Amino acid sequence: MQTVTVQQIKDYVLAQPDDKPVNNYENYSSAPCGCVMIQFGKDILGLKEFSCGFSRWECFKGEKIIPESKIEIKNYDIMGVFGMGLSEFLKINTFGELKPYLLT
Repeated sequence: MQTVTVQQIKDYVLAQPDDKPVNNYENYSSAPCGCVMIQFGKDILGLKEFSCGFSRWECFKGEKIIPESKIEIKNYDIMGVFGMGLSEFLKINTFGELKPYLLT
């Protein structure tokens, strides 16, 4: 299984424009905006048809998950990267709102 490091996620978030939208409710690749992991999956991992949970990405073909396609964040979940709970994480609307959590 391929892994992504916390530093890779942090570097990606810090490189995004502050006003770039994020919708942490949208965890599927066809979403109009997408959560942090969806946007990272498209931009950095080059994934096409996929969904994600809080700690991994899963590619699929049609409605079938491709087991060998799983990619995970090494020893973390996405909220742990930012040190926040679910309710706080879901309120985030832009990458600029996430950045202060990476700098503390």
